[in-house]
Amino acid sequence: MDENLVELAKNKISQILQQRQISMEKLAELSGLTLACISNWYGGRKYVPSIDSLEKVAKALDISLAYLFCSNEEKIYLTKEQKDLINDYICLTENQKNTIKYLIKSFKE
Repeated sequence: MDENLVELAKNKISQILQQRQISMEKLAELSGLTLACISNWYGGRKYVPSIDSLEKVAKALDISLAYLFCSNEEKIYLTKEQKDLINDYICLTENQKNTIKYLIKSFKE
């Protein structure tokens, strides 16, 4: 994942936590991730969060995954159908998500 996008997502999460007065401990609880996992994102090492982890955080914060990757100046406009697809995708198991990803890639070829 692009380093700038990772920083943008981490900064966006930090902003939301501060605005909503949510601790990292509470985010870990809401997202089902460990506190260590989330804390590692902000440590001195170049730890890159996985898309699956970011999906869990986005769901816990009730935001879209796409929102984490846009700057404050950018607006993301999604149709109802697109929002429904994203919400449906978030609820799938990992195996189901992998199947969907495989199908989408096969359509593009």
